[in-house]
Amino acid sequence: MKVLNFLLVAVAIFLFSSVVYAKGETYKDAEKLLDAGDYTKAEDVLKNLISSEPNNAKYHQLLGDAYRKGGRLGEALLEYEKAKKLGGENVELLKNIGTTHKWMKNYDDAAASYKRALQLNPGD
Repeated sequence: MKVLNFLLVAVAIFLFSSVVYAKGETYKDAEKLLDAGDYTKAEDVLKNLISSEPNNAKYHQLLGDAYRKGGRLGEALLEYEKAKKLGGENVELLKNIGTTHKWMKNYDDAAASYKRALQLNPGD
């Protein structure tokens, strides 16, 4: 009986630690996945992060990057706009918005975004 109880406790601990580990994925993990070209997995990690911190602009910006790199340009722009609304403008975000518009052949919007990025960082 003691062995059975021990095994049940061991299995419970193993299952719980697996769940905690899966939920423990971080922003850095998402960046690594994105750099490795695993956009779908990066999206999954970022969506989980966003579900726990929906107002984190950094998460939305990186999710926009995952969508853009995966060719989902409309979704990328939506995430970039959320990031801008939550965290304000930053040069990298504006350049990514410009690139997305350029790929969508929205050249006027791309130029406006790049121009704003240059205003924020004239030396870039």
